[in-house]
Amino acid sequence: MNKVLVIPVCYNAEGDALNLLASIESAAEFAKASDLTVALADNSTAVSDRLKDYRSSRFQYKYCKYDNLGYFPGFYAASQNFDVKEFDFVIVCNVDLVLDETFFSELCEFDSEDTCILAPSIISKENGRDLNPKIVNRPSRKKLTFLYRLFQYPWLYKFYFKLSLAKADKSAKDIREAKDGLSIYAPHGSFVIFGRSFFNLGGSINYPRFLFGEEVFLGELCRQIRGEVRYSKSLKIIDNEHGSTSQINAVFLSQQHVLSYKFLIDRFFCE
Repeated sequence: MNKVLVIPVCYNAEGDALNLLASIESAAEFAKASDLTVALADNSTAVSDRLKDYRSSRFQYKYCKYDNLGYFPGFYAASQNFDVKEFDFVIVCNVDLVLDETFFSELCEFDSEDTCILAPSIISKENGRDLNPKIVNRPSRKKLTFLYRLFQYPWLYKFYFKLSLAKADKSAKDIREAKDGLSIYAPHGSFVIFGRSFFNLGGSINYPRFLFGEEVFLGELCRQIRGEVRYSKSLKIIDNEHGSTSQINAVFLSQQHVLSYKFLIDRFFCE
């Protein structure tokens, strides 16, 4: 078993987090995993005793309680309890997911020294679509600027979001069949696997935005360090698609999109 660190990030979703931890247990049992660490970054409004006191016979567990730092900032904060370069793989994920029981046994087939980022197959429980590959080609500055301006208006954000859901439901009828091992620009942010190569090449997980845009951030970092993001069909995740962002109002969400797009444009697309 490779040395693996999993950092789920939770916000007021105790039930989802417990289900995810149970699925990690099952996958670790299936793979006979012996060197697995799970550090839960809990951004919730209150401490969950069930999550704080969780115990596992299959992995080392650490409960990390924060004020609501956001998704990647919570991931980064929890990662500071470890030397990430000591692990073969470091994983960040939402908690409204469950791992296929073969996940860790399949992950062992990858060479972490040659792996920068892996984008697993994330299957929607609702309609069967695969959320990966998330972004195959690099987006243009023009597209990001358009979205930056669009999301400045919450009502347009809500319309765009509903349109995107409708498009996803329609496309689910013709499920994509991406080639296993396909090199892509960026993975879906809900479950990202970093190989040892990512950190050895100088990659950083310190993305300072509260929510959104982490895919483009990782895509740009991989371009800079000349690493690859690869899609893997064999690494299977089930997405329950009822994440904690659905509990947050549209004005706040649109504002977070705007701030993230501004950060990304200014840092990576200023040419």
